[in-house]
Amino acid sequence: MRTQSTRVCMLALGTIITNSFVHTPSYAIGSVSIVHRNEHPLSITASTSPEGSMTVMEDNLSVITDNETGYSLYISTNSQTNYLASGNGDAIYSTSSTTDSPTVLDRDSWGFAIPSTTDHAVISGFEADYEHLIASTDGKPSGLWAAVPVKSDMTLVQKTETNGAFDLDVYYGFNISYKTSPGSYTGTVLYTAIANAAETYEIGEFSIIPGTTDNLAGGTEIQLAAPIMPDFDSPDIGIVNVKIGEQSCDEATGYVQDGMLYVECLAPALPAGTYDVKVSLIGLDGSDHSIEQGYTVSLDSDSHDISVQPLEVIVDTAGIIDISTSIRTAGLSSDDIEISIGDSPCVVEETSYDDQNQLSISCSYTEYSEPGTYPVQLTVLPYQEVFTGELTVRNRTNLTDLTYMQEMTSEICSNTTTPSPNATELIDSFYDGTDKIPTKTLTDQRDGKAYTVSKLSDGNCWMTQNLYLGGEEELILTDTDTDVEDEFTLPPAQTSGSQGWKNDTPHVYDTGSSTTGGLYNWIAATGGVGTYGEISEETDQSICPRGWTLPSLTGGTSFTGLFAAYGWADRAQVVDQLTIDPFNFVFSGGYYYGYGGTSNGEYWTSSPAKNENDAYYIKLESLSRRVFLTNTKPRSGGAAIRCVTAGQIIND
Repeated sequence: MRTQSTRVCMLALGTIITNSFVHTPSYAIGSVSIVHRNEHPLSITASTSPEGSMTVMEDNLSVITDNETGYSLYISTNSQTNYLASGNGDAIYSTSSTTDSPTVLDRDSWGFAIPSTTDHAVISGFEADYEHLIASTDGKPSGLWAAVPVKSDMTLVQKTETNGAFDLDVYYGFNISYKTSPGSYTGTVLYTAIANAAETYEIGEFSIIPGTTDNLAGGTEIQLAAPIMPDFDSPDIGIVNVKIGEQSCDEATGYVQDGMLYVECLAPALPAGTYDVKVSLIGLDGSDHSIEQGYTVSLDSDSHDISVQPLEVIVDTAGIIDISTSIRTAGLSSDDIEISIGDSPCVVEETSYDDQNQLSISCSYTEYSEPGTYPVQLTVLPYQEVFTGELTVRNRTNLTDLTYMQEMTSEICSNTTTPSPNATELIDSFYDGTDKIPTKTLTDQRDGKAYTVSKLSDGNCWMTQNLYLGGEEELILTDTDTDVEDEFTLPPAQTSGSQGWKNDTPHVYDTGSSTTGGLYNWIAATGGVGTYGEISEETDQSICPRGWTLPSLTGGTSFTGLFAAYGWADRAQVVDQLTIDPFNFVFSGGYYYGYGGTSNGEYWTSSPAKNENDAYYIKLESLSRRVFLTNTKPRSGGAAIRCVTAGQIIND
């Protein structure tokens, strides 16, 4: 099926409001005025033709002065823009042509022209006649046109040297197509007439104070000064414009005092760099003055240091570092920045600015095989500014560097900072202070379950969640992933009761909660070696992950030693402290004698009791809120498991 397109024709109305400004500064003798000979505003109607339509309108002025040296007439918009705007945000843009090289209007643009035959016209590039274009342009672009300059670039269009009345016809051309959205478009053109100076002044080179700033918020007051001869005292030197780079220095004013011409204005916000400065003395001498020293916006007023995060990375890993700088600028991209770490590049991935124009950068680094401190160098290419910092590369020896439970060793735990007993805040990245607790969530490679692990004040690394190993099927454990010497089969977990549990047969009870974990009889907890009547010494095997073990009753990796590090002894009423960070013990329950459950928290140790049927466990009593450290129970009973790694290298 064929579809038929429909061309929609739209109508737009454009209006230029013309304002006049006259000025007679005190260096002139006489006055000046502007009279509009036509009363109506200039307006245009958009074309409905696909090719567009050319419309030409005329504004007629009379400028009258009794100043013996005549006047200078300038044209500009009344703002820093020169497009015609509609109420709904659409625009008709100015032509890109200038008064130096006026051209035919492009589609959907507008401009102005003053016939080159006009008396005392300053611009000679326009055509001699535009009157014939008003009647008809045959719908096609015609004539040569230029953009009406913005206010800070007001352009001289007529200058007389005597008093009298002088006419000036200004033409406005519009090439508007059907593509222009319907609506009313308005803009303001400003005519500025200034009485010429009564005599010629010689103005020297300007200097600028301050010549350097890093204030990018804008509004920094600067002062320009130049010698002027002959001297005159005047609060008024007429209109003056100052541009720094391509931006206007706002609220420019000037005065003469003691043989010096002073101009003051508020500097715009600019990116770092050095900018040309141009002072336009409109009326006083009608000329532009450049400043040789320029105006410098500094990247940084205090130091050239950078802040690198993270401060340390691990050998043989690649990643991203974030760099915060003291640079306050705008407009820098990744192409403007080079970063190196040692002798290797760090590839810039992203640049960003905060609301204070402060620059932040992220870059990707490759692997570093040798530990050490590497210099970081950031170069801002457009300004050849260099900022420096440093990055430390260290071996993977810290708890917080790990991913899996089975990566833990006594050496890694030992190299992790031991927190003070008063520390409460957990931190999961490298930290060498004692006021925070190194903590990481690690994954058990055997079943993918995750556990939080902390270095505690006894100097050891502890699981701070209960082990939850086992499920609906039996699990074969080996020395590659478990704290066993021989292969051990963990039976399927039960989900009801502990009836029939035996001292010499491993049993597992599934509490159904990852917080509570599993309950294990002692032979299961010890990986099959803690059988009835066969062990009277500490067991060195368990179902803890490889690198971890069951805590003992006493000694270097014991519950007793842990609580002593915090000042707690047997039967201390500290259960409320033990149930929060960093310990997070829970009332996991336990099974006694293979029959009844409890509401306490019960945790196996690796220590057998003198009665070879029993083993030691600790108990958090829910009623008294006390912790009991020297309890025994039958090995057939069920209890929870916490695993520990010694914080010192143990030599066998």
